[in-house]
Amino acid sequence: MPAPTWKRLGYVTEDVFSEELRRLYEDEQLSHHMIAERWGAHTETVRLLCKRYKIRARSRNDALCLSWQRDKFDVELSDREKVVFDGLLLGDGHFEVSEGGCSVRYSHGSKYVETLEMLQKELPSLSFGPVWTQPSTGYFFVKSRAYAQLLEWRKRWYLNGKQRVPRDIKLHPLTLYWFFVGDGSICRGRYDLKLSTDGFADSCISLLREKLSELGIHTRRPPSRPVIMVSAASVPRFYKIIGPCRSPEYAYKWDYKKPRWTFIRKELRGCAVRS
Repeated sequence: MPAPTWKRLGYVTEDVFSEELRRLYEDEQLSHHMIAERWGAHTETVRLLCKRYKIRARSRNDALCLSWQRDKFDVELSDREKVVFDGLLLGDGHFEVSEGGCSVRYSHGSKYVETLEMLQKELPSLSFGPVWTQPSTGYFFVKSRAYAQLLEWRKRWYLNGKQRVPRDIKLHPLTLYWFFVGDGSICRGRYDLKLSTDGFADSCISLLREKLSELGIHTRRPPSRPVIMVSAASVPRFYKIIGPCRSPEYAYKWDYKKPRWTFIRKELRGCAVRS
């Protein structure tokens, strides 16, 4: 009588063998064929073993989805691309889930085609389709190809289909830069900067204000408005963090004129020191 499969494969007990099979199939998400190749066994043998140990087989759609995803996991975002992505998603970027939910595309719209050209350079790991125009608005749009790897990134940014700010977000200079390019503006009357946060819940706006405060940037939120105002006193620090404008079409957002009272205060402090 031939020895049981678990003994022939060198496992100490049948329980250890069944747990290893479960781990390979459910945790590592290997197919019956891949497990069979690893063990030098037949695919049908692995299928029957899973049935014996009550390891539920995947549906055909799930199996196809997993197989498709494995072919897409060759894309790895760099640390720089990740912080750029955070800034883009705080601004004008968003994710689109493909039909079947197996992959995600990154989509971005702008009134300047140069912006789309630059963001493609900022995300070299992704391949993008051609830029197209929406005649009714004159805006330009671009989409990346679909990537399974971006599924996890979308889960980080979306909950029940609604966009949110991840709790673990870090406001890297590049993150703030693209946030300001996408949804920032200068308030000429009050000398503040405005960061629009339309679509985000109050808790997300509060989180962003906390993160800005950690960088030494003082903010306020007007009542009943989904915006963050960077106080005039913190504007110089904000610009220092994000650095010079690298998108010429948005140079006007760096055309900030200091209010007269900042010079008067500096003169008064100088007088106090001399006295």
